[in-house]
Amino acid sequence: MKAPLSYVPALQPLMGWIAGILIWWSGGEAVWACVAAAIGLVLLIMRRHVLGFALATCVCGYVIAWLAAPTSAPAVCTDGHFFEYSGQVVMSRNSAESQTYHITVDSVAGNGCASFVAEVFTSAGGHLHPRGTRLHFIAQLQSTDLPKDFDTQPTRRAYYAEHAITAQGFADKQKIKAVGFDKSWRTIIDGLRSRVLHRLARCGLSDAAFGVLEAMILAQTDDLPADVRENFRAAGIAHVLALSGFHVGVIVLIMELLLWPLRIFTRLRQLRLLLMIIAVWAFALIVGMPWSVIRAAIMLSVYLLGLIIGRPANPYNSLCVALLVILAINPFALFSAGLHLSVCAVLGILLFTRILNPINPRRRVAFNAMGVVAASVGAVLGTLVPTIVHFHSLPVAFLPANIAMAVVMPAMMIGGILIAALPTGCAVSAWIGMAETWMVDTTDSLAQWIGGWPMSTINNLYFSNIEIACLIAIIASMAVAVNLNTKRWYAMSAVAIIVAVGAMIATHERYDDEEVVVLRSSPCATFLLRHHDSLMVVPMCRPTDIYYVKERITRNLDAYIGSRGVNRATITTGDFSLGNFSRRGEVMMIGNRSIAIPTTKGHSAKSDYLLLTSLTKERPDSLAKRYQADTVLLCPMLSLRRARALQQAFSPTPTRRL
Repeated sequence: MKAPLSYVPALQPLMGWIAGILIWWSGGEAVWACVAAAIGLVLLIMRRHVLGFALATCVCGYVIAWLAAPTSAPAVCTDGHFFEYSGQVVMSRNSAESQTYHITVDSVAGNGCASFVAEVFTSAGGHLHPRGTRLHFIAQLQSTDLPKDFDTQPTRRAYYAEHAITAQGFADKQKIKAVGFDKSWRTIIDGLRSRVLHRLARCGLSDAAFGVLEAMILAQTDDLPADVRENFRAAGIAHVLALSGFHVGVIVLIMELLLWPLRIFTRLRQLRLLLMIIAVWAFALIVGMPWSVIRAAIMLSVYLLGLIIGRPANPYNSLCVALLVILAINPFALFSAGLHLSVCAVLGILLFTRILNPINPRRRVAFNAMGVVAASVGAVLGTLVPTIVHFHSLPVAFLPANIAMAVVMPAMMIGGILIAALPTGCAVSAWIGMAETWMVDTTDSLAQWIGGWPMSTINNLYFSNIEIACLIAIIASMAVAVNLNTKRWYAMSAVAIIVAVGAMIATHERYDDEEVVVLRSSPCATFLLRHHDSLMVVPMCRPTDIYYVKERITRNLDAYIGSRGVNRATITTGDFSLGNFSRRGEVMMIGNRSIAIPTTKGHSAKSDYLLLTSLTKERPDSLAKRYQADTVLLCPMLSLRRARALQQAFSPTPTRRL
């Protein structure tokens, strides 16, 4: 019998790999990664293997991140002008508010260019062009380089990097035209997924059952009813709608049942394990290879390969190997919310499940039943921090719903897979569809009931970086205390928890009753004027751009609105009055300061500030004669030539570019 892999050799390269990615991400020079690698080599020579190996692999993470950096859109594409673009759809998504496309653009105004990825929005409804479709579209693209206006910006930056998006814009449906279709292995998989969806749609499922099954076996949530999604989220079981290790485990369970006869033959047991690995990766391929499924597939593959060669794998080492492979494929997956939740859930289960299960393993039935409860609590403890960071909420009444889902979810998935495997119109499919509808409706009713409990979910949890670090310290201290199980570690963990809680209370941020923020990530500058719990959003844009501006601003305002307790946010381009803020025509009042915003000729006003936007078409010398402002503000969407002309015309008046 070979010695088990009782240590974690993949941890050191993983730490170095992550450090190299973070150095590149934070704008650090390559010399720092090289210095770290040199120090690591010296430590390896001195036989300090743990730290040396971690530092030596730091340069690998930096190089991978540098090579994976997305190609920037040409400057001419992001200067505020409309162009005709041509490219291939790599992702399309439908929602109640809009349709979203990720398009690899390779032609601008009929001229070829270095390929870059643009995220293009259009109005909801109508035909959704699938992946592989070649589109011609006319749009005004903007760069995805975001200023540090809000706490959500790092999340958006990570999203853009993960999907290699470097430009973004809104296109009218009438100006999007499909001109061809390019086949690839991905489009073939999409076709297979479409056939599965067709069979699900023809077996008599209710809308809720169809949406839930589509999410659970195909990783698509476009058709999931909003009320079902909200009920699952409030009850703390939204994770069943996002593919993870639990879903991969169900696939293994199905394969275990199908391949059970092979256990009889000793020589075929290894073949059975190999077929399980193939089935898991086939499932991962069909559902589109999300990071959580890739992580689970790699961990399971390492475990099964260990059984094949007679070397049981350490689950912590398998997790590190999975992360190394994922970060080698796409280093920016390090910032993915799905990967954070998946990894932290596994860590929580590994760290807390054994401690939280007091039943003697000899009492097999009771031990396994309690294991489900312990695993649910462990997963919630593990995902506590990423849930707050990414979703700003925390389900409290999660336990009863998760216990029910542990029983019902495998039956749901098995039923959905049977429907996909059976011929269309089969009577058995209709019976299974009726059973699936009953299970989903019952689960939805249970989730709605649990979600309606008082304090079932704590919302609007917006923590600063210091508070998040303190929360991580609290969870880590609990894990150390329960696993080491000594009085000394109990005492040290208790002190650490008390200090962390005190630091969270002392550093909690408090906000004024009124504030003004200028957001520069929309086509033109946008004013945010908050008075107590009301917010007025005033974008300086063309009326035709208001839809796109609303889409982009809304995504950037989630954390701002939640952290300040805003109950009502209004987007307007006209006159308004809100506390000490108001606008009448071309003059906006912010307290006792006035801002003139010229949009028509012939008007003049004495003001503290003069805001010039892309809507201001008048000649610079004419503007300078009519307005006497103490300071001139230039919107970011003004071209450099126009901005220079305005600066010269208003000289010596101070001019600032937002």
